Amino acid sequence: MLMRYRQSHDSSEMHNAGFWETAKKLKLGGPENYKVAMSRHRKLESASGEKGNTWLVAYCIANSAALTRQDIGEKLGMSIDGVKFHKQKISSIISDEYGNNIQGIADDGTITRWFLGL
Repeated sequence: MLMRYRQSHDSSEMHNAGFWETAKKLKLGGPENYKVAMSRHRKLESASGEKGNTWLVAYCIANSAALTRQDIGEKLGMSIDGVKFHKQKISSIISDEYGNNIQGIADDGTITRWFLGL
């Protein structure tokens, strides 16, 4: 896949986007997981398409083993209550997708699997 991309003579601006898309597909286990994960990531973005704090909290949970709310808050410059607010928001989105089968705040494992498209 990378060789095919390199041979496409993409512009340098698109090279970065194409490279990261390929890297994400490889990390997420293939095209199907990638499609699911990207559609879920869009649910976390603001109306203007920006990756706001909710997306960043989900990213930190999914990509940083055993970070506490305090660790995530320090990393993102927000309070523990801010992290909790965004975890509740993520949990609500997950619950809606799963047919309201999640009560309260989703655990980090559930958020990680959901974020990665699994």
